[in-house]
Amino acid sequence: MKIKMVYNGEADTILFSIKEKSFFSYEKDREMLHDRFGGCQCYTSHTGLSGEGFLAPPADHDLVMFGYYRTDIKGVQQQKDVVHTTDGGCPIWGYAPIASHKGISNDSPFVLTDGKKVALIPEHLVLETLLGWEGVEGKDYKTAYYRFDGAESFLPFQLYNPYRFRGINVVRFLNLRVAREDVVVDVRFSSLFEKKTKIIPIRFQGETNWFHYSPLGFFDQMWSKDPQFIIGEIANGYVGNGNGLFWRRSGTGVQIFFMKGGEEVEEESSTLEWFSRNINEWWDKTIR
Repeated sequence: MKIKMVYNGEADTILFSIKEKSFFSYEKDREMLHDRFGGCQCYTSHTGLSGEGFLAPPADHDLVMFGYYRTDIKGVQQQKDVVHTTDGGCPIWGYAPIASHKGISNDSPFVLTDGKKVALIPEHLVLETLLGWEGVEGKDYKTAYYRFDGAESFLPFQLYNPYRFRGINVVRFLNLRVAREDVVVDVRFSSLFEKKTKIIPIRFQGETNWFHYSPLGFFDQMWSKDPQFIIGEIANGYVGNGNGLFWRRSGTGVQIFFMKGGEEVEEESSTLEWFSRNINEWWDKTIR
């Protein structure tokens, strides 16, 4: 039996030993894994930052392939794997927290989910939580999503988070099939505003609504008026001032985009310069 292994800047193969209650990262533990389970590393890049191989453990091995999710980026990058099936036949997916070229992130939770219930737990509780999954009870929540015709629906779920982990978008671990099916339309971004904010207008039965297309593949926000004329936060951290000027903090600076001479323009500003000026003054002198 062979287990394919891979690592690069975006992915890592994660294994869980049931007997040892331990997790292994192929990028960080591959020498030890090959010593114990055979196989070989078949490819290594010139930089050493990516590689592929396989393990050849005995037929009665206790290793379970785990999925992963990236903790070091704002976007959604993850891979799921079924790690257990309950007595009732319910599959449970598992995600280990990883960071690019750093292996498993010790400061972030492991995630277990059946698509309707999500558990955020530390490494030492993974096996216990899996074996007792049907008895795990979390708090009830719901997240909104929108049909292309403007109808609002809700996706209920449970969150089990006994250690109060923060900063995790748990919606990304739910079964989002129904919400994604309600998008229906072919989502295409035709302007800088749409590409940056991921907001598109959809006309249905004589009315136009504006929808935010989540990176998870469904509409999670809706406006009945053009967001370009909304003052305040819109989406993806962007703030508008009601006249087509949009900005957001980006690293140590500020990212700005706007209309100038009938064309869309994108610029960067230092944080000090941006906040030292009145926005209307900046608009008048720089754009018009």
